[in-house]
Amino acid sequence: MRSRPGRLFVLLAALAAVALSGCSEASGQTQGAEPCSKTKYDAMYFAVDPSGMVVKFPQEELEGHQRRGFKPATQEQARSLVRRECPAGFR
Repeated sequence: MRSRPGRLFVLLAALAAVALSGCSEASGQTQGAEPCSKTKYDAMYFAVDPSGMVVKFPQEELEGHQRRGFKPATQEQARSLVRRECPAGFR
């Protein structure tokens, strides 16, 4: 399977949009939770494992994960994972 750099950039752009739009509104919703670093998802790839769970891993590991049956995650799947991991938004 070959890498899809265009799709990767789309996912990273989507995450940047979530980070920018959700920062102020999300941080007011969750009390006591620390905001995530803006660079938390730099060089990360979002995929769906063979069981259907959305996961993230470093881009360097993409080829190995693809061989094991991981498929690219949609933008909405990636956003959902980011919202769960960073309920207080980004700093």
